[in-house]
Amino acid sequence: TAADQLALGVVDEVIGEPPNGAHEDPDQTARAIREAIVRHLDRLTDRDPAELVEARYRRYRQIGSVKVVGPIDRPTRSRKGVGDRLRELLAPPRAVRRDEMDGSARLGGPGAPPVRSDADVQPPLHEEI
Repeated sequence: TAADQLALGVVDEVIGEPPNGAHEDPDQTARAIREAIVRHLDRLTDRDPAELVEARYRRYRQIGSVKVVGPIDRPTRSRKGVGDRLRELLAPPRAVRRDEMDGSARLGGPGAPPVRSDADVQPPLHEEI
């Protein structure tokens, strides 16, 4: 759209059409175009030609460029997905590491197997969803 072209820097200005469209009032359309061209030419004639060429070169080189802004922050899931729940259900049971043991797991003394709480027990292979 014209607004997109303006935002991208492809055009300097979007010239509005008469209320019923340019084809309905070609004289007003021609006047609006003339005013815009004269306004822009007046501004351009005051600039140094070498600087004008350099500015035009930079502008045209930028058209179509892409700016990389970095990774997109994705919201974290508030609940586990089906894949996560399946991984938990099908994962082999793992041994409790010493640093994961709470006080009740150490009651058996040195060398004794840790006492597992209900939270440590693997879920059944059947789960109501």
